[in-house]
Amino acid sequence: MKKNLIALLIVIIAIGVVGGGFYYFQAQKAKKQTSAPTVTKEEIKTTDWKNYTNDELGISFSYPAELGVLDFKLYKAGEGKTRLLAGSTWTGSIGTNLTNDRKIDLVSNSTDWKPWARSGYFGDVQTFEEKDGKYYADGSLLEPVKVITRDDLNAVILDHNSIVEARGVSGPTDAVGYLGALINLKNDNFPGLNIELHDTNVSLETFTQFIESFKVFKPIVK
Repeated sequence: MKKNLIALLIVIIAIGVVGGGFYYFQAQKAKKQTSAPTVTKEEIKTTDWKNYTNDELGISFSYPAELGVLDFKLYKAGEGKTRLLAGSTWTGSIGTNLTNDRKIDLVSNSTDWKPWARSGYFGDVQTFEEKDGKYYADGSLLEPVKVITRDDLNAVILDHNSIVEARGVSGPTDAVGYLGALINLKNDNFPGLNIELHDTNVSLETFTQFIESFKVFKPIVK
């Protein structure tokens, strides 16, 4: 009888020790989780952003006012060879003379556009494709900063390291200068849109929100 009582007391004490230890461990865990710092994303104000729609190209988007006024202009170079270009500081003959302080370039080439006496420029790249979970543009492997896939937007956001074969290559390459993006369009004549940001004052978060504002639709022929 006495032995049974002692055994019972030992069991009760053991249960108490285990239970108390478990409670202490959970309390410390909850304390750590509660006291962990909260990481907040950059708050981007878009109230002063401008809206743009181009029915013939099949796009609409919003953009920060500091990028200036973006409006696409035609640049024709021979029969059928056409570029649609937009930039905040385009000057002179569109597509040939550029100011050094331009902030952003948006370029869409017609399907028969062929650049002369040059190769390896990011601005000549238009569309991208996905194969087995990897992304390619003009046969070059991409490692995008972000991929956006929606019914109304198929885009990749790139930085200067995103085009794998251009890493560490000197001279003219198709590397992105600061930040860039490729957007696949629903346009038979202009299949893609190339965007290259030169203004380093624009953050990746702002540029991402700018790209995410794009909506792509079938062109409306007037």
